[in-house]
Amino acid sequence: MKHPIVSFIIPVFNETVFLRNCLNSILNLDYPKDKLDVVVVGNISKGVIDDFPNVRFFVKEGNQPSARNFAISEAKGEYIFNFNAHAVADKSLVSVVLPKFNGFVD
Repeated sequence: MKHPIVSFIIPVFNETVFLRNCLNSILNLDYPKDKLDVVVVGNISKGVIDDFPNVRFFVKEGNQPSARNFAISEAKGEYIFNFNAHAVADKSLVSVVLPKFNGFVD
């Protein structure tokens, strides 16, 4: 089975309390960990950054739309999941959604 890289982009603004649950849910997906690219942009506490070494963090001031646009520009995935810090991913999210796209080889 082909497993393309998928990016999760998450713009944040004062949402640290929610971000941990969001990131944990993404990192516990039933999808190969080496094929996950998680990009978080915004004002992020150092504690969260230190707790998630496999996530790419960009500390930037501004608003969510500009943070989202920046995250898209940094995403490495063939597919991009547009998330927010309040979202919690179902364990099978990627494995259920990707086969719906044309050209995805199962």
